[in-house]
Amino acid sequence: ALGLPAGTPVAAGSTDGSAAMHGAGVLADGVIAGVFGTTDVFMRAIADRGAGRRREAPRESAPRSGRPPADAPSWASTNAAAVERTALVGGSTGASGPVLAWWRDRLGVEADRWPEVPPGADGLMALPGLGGERAPFIAPHAGGGFVGLRSSHTGAHLVRALLEAQSYRVRMLVAPLVDGECRLVFGGGNTGGALDALRAAVLPLPLARRRELELSLCGAAMFALALHEGEADRARADERLDEFGRAAAADSEPVEPLAGRDAYDRLFARWSQKIAPLLTLSEAP
Repeated sequence: ALGLPAGTPVAAGSTDGSAAMHGAGVLADGVIAGVFGTTDVFMRAIADRGAGRRREAPRESAPRSGRPPADAPSWASTNAAAVERTALVGGSTGASGPVLAWWRDRLGVEADRWPEVPPGADGLMALPGLGGERAPFIAPHAGGGFVGLRSSHTGAHLVRALLEAQSYRVRMLVAPLVDGECRLVFGGGNTGGALDALRAAVLPLPLARRRELELSLCGAAMFALALHEGEADRARADERLDEFGRAAAADSEPVEPLAGRDAYDRLFARWSQKIAPLLTLSEAP
């Protein structure tokens, strides 16, 4: 049906998210892979049951059944990795990039002034989405909103509070994946500049941005090349994927955090206590 010559090897069986994790370098030691885009997705490679080739995450081994390990958070999912005896554990948030675009469309140029607003947005706190939440809340009917809104707040305050809320959500998702020394290597379409620097200030580990941001394409290319070079030797294909993973993670630039990093442990704790519980209270319209 594809019109390919007989005997042409075909690499198949992945999703855009899993391919992007490989494109970010998830197979490299000490890497949590991430994509900031329509949603925000983060995963880490762990050893599958009975295998020791990957560093164990802080939980039991992960079956390749699509279910998370028994002691992982309830929102976690487990995907098969492209190499044998390895799984990817993590999760994806509700919408992020489209929510930011929705507010920018309504606030105009003032939205881009959010870096001028101090950490904590002068007491303003936001719910991070508009149309339901996935990890780490699993609240399909959750809506958006703000708490602490005052007449002194501007459109820039609204956007700062929203971006902080989205970063807190990511922090809650990533925290269970952190095991010893590691860093978050990321790409995606909702990245760049002050936005990445804010994330680096909020998240509890170093951030590095891939020089190539189209990570799903990178992952798909890795699969195809590994299949081509190791067509008759699965171990060789796995070796090449490991090499590609290390190279992908290395091809990244560290992100310097925005000013105010010292305040974000306190601000995150406040948001987690006061705002996160609201996300599970929403009902279907």
